[in-house]
Amino acid sequence: MTAVSCPTVIERPRDLPTSMQQLASRAQYRKGDTIYYQDGPAEYGYQIVTGAARECALQPDGRRQVVGFLMPGDMFGFCTPQVHRFSGETIAETTTIARYPRHRVERLAESDPEVARHLLQLANDAVERLQNRMTVLTRPTALERVSSFILYMTDGVAGNANNSVVLPMSRYDIADYLALSVETVSRTLTELRQRRVVELFSARCGSIIDRALLQRYSENGEPRSHASQWD
Repeated sequence: MTAVSCPTVIERPRDLPTSMQQLASRAQYRKGDTIYYQDGPAEYGYQIVTGAARECALQPDGRRQVVGFLMPGDMFGFCTPQVHRFSGETIAETTTIARYPRHRVERLAESDPEVARHLLQLANDAVERLQNRMTVLTRPTALERVSSFILYMTDGVAGNANNSVVLPMSRYDIADYLALSVETVSRTLTELRQRRVVELFSARCGSIIDRALLQRYSENGEPRSHASQWD
């Protein structure tokens, strides 16, 4: 079998105003490090340079809900209130993050229209991420949710003509994001692989084989023509 090289960096490039770039400082994190705490002061905005992170909400009963994943190029934390509603945690072995002092960025935006427009775009991006998650969670079946998630992880990735799928998060992270059990997530991924819709090279990467069928699953769930075959 030919060895397959899985991409390790997902790129969602973003051009920042030069004046804003000059405010950045970089910090490196290991897997599982906390970037900021839920209910902690929101002093910085952030951009993932390399690696990946997740945003989590801790419920009063101790349950964890993953509310979003952040990949290279993604910017976050600029449009939150004075305190963070979620915690931010790294999920890659090594993650580099650019930090921007929020009060300095906000002052800059008052005199630099380009920065002001960029902050507005960041707010729109945050709303779009929330809308995407709400759309996924309204899907009634695990097949629809997992298929929608895989498509989301491939869309907007620069240079991804071969439909590579990179999943730096664990199956438990995916389950907490999709409001499913980890067993259901694993079983659904196995079914998609057996149906030759996706190919999994490892627990962390693969590729889409039949994008049209995956899109159909994400929208309509189990087609009637396949139902009896997989009972």
